[in-house]
Amino acid sequence: MSKNYKLQSAVEYLTTYGWAIIIIVIVLSVLFMMGAFNPSSSVHSECLFPAQIDCIGTTLGGSGTLDFDIVNQFSNPIIITSVYCNNNGNLTNATTFPTAISVPTSSTGKLYAQCYYNGKQFSGPGGKLFEGYLIIDYISPSTGEHHIIKGRVIQTVSAAQAPVIPPVAFSSNSVQNAYTSNLFLTLPPTYTTYLFACADGAYSLSSESWATNVYGKSTSCENGEDCASIGYQSAQTGKCYSSGTWNMTLSGIGLNLSYTKLKVYTAQNSSTSPYITSLTYPVSVSDSFVIILGASGWDPSTITLPRGCTLDTKADISGQSSTYVATCIQPSGSYNVNMTSGTAPSGAALAAYVYS
Repeated sequence: MSKNYKLQSAVEYLTTYGWAIIIIVIVLSVLFMMGAFNPSSSVHSECLFPAQIDCIGTTLGGSGTLDFDIVNQFSNPIIITSVYCNNNGNLTNATTFPTAISVPTSSTGKLYAQCYYNGKQFSGPGGKLFEGYLIIDYISPSTGEHHIIKGRVIQTVSAAQAPVIPPVAFSSNSVQNAYTSNLFLTLPPTYTTYLFACADGAYSLSSESWATNVYGKSTSCENGEDCASIGYQSAQTGKCYSSGTWNMTLSGIGLNLSYTKLKVYTAQNSSTSPYITSLTYPVSVSDSFVIILGASGWDPSTITLPRGCTLDTKADISGQSSTYVATCIQPSGSYNVNMTSGTAPSGAALAAYVYS
């Protein structure tokens, strides 16, 4: 009798409260799917500068690119040359704009910056939190002096801005050697196309294993000949030979992609100060995969990449030569990459390989 009574009570309880339990379970499931129980979903986005700058409209992409607008509250216009975004507030890994951005008083300027965490490029899925600093480097037109202004940023990766996976498998690497007349770089054998960039610190290049897309000439190089070269081949080992013995650098990338599917754009060095080699290339299809190679002989260089690009590998012998490989996922538009050498006209070359 007691067992029957308990069973009857249980049935009556479920009959009375069953629908309420089901509704509670459904509500909790919906809240869970909406991220209500994810700590990062409750984080309030923040972008704060001193009173002279208002920061608005921040969006963080999965590859670590932060888009934001500023309102200039200074009494004079400002010209923004670069922005730093990192978690330690240091002046490292600058995002430098190919063309400085002028923002008049009380006007809005659209900016972007590649964010870094502990020296590495920040990236992550939707909801991942970035907390750090934004530092704006600007010029006062009235004085021509550089200034910096530092702000704080807290932002989660937008769910719609998750990282775009490159459509092509690839692997890159670099090698450098002081006082040599040749340099070899072997990449994994699993790829269809290999791109290489080589530079010599003083002498002209006598030969390369690849078919050259662009050379870098300079009056500073031996006999005014080529001391930088960028090109392609199907073999995994890139070989670069010099006419003398000096400091050489070599960078390369292997691609699981036929070379015939790449659109190639190139630029050679400028022989006049400030010795900037500039390359502009178009991207006609959104989320195109772009590979950028740079080489600078005689005088080393620094490279300024467009948004959406990551520097994958580089070789740099200070005061002599440098080579670079970068990969990008970019929406349609026109892009510019600059390579700036030192106090002498380098033998510099740039190439962009666009796969759409």
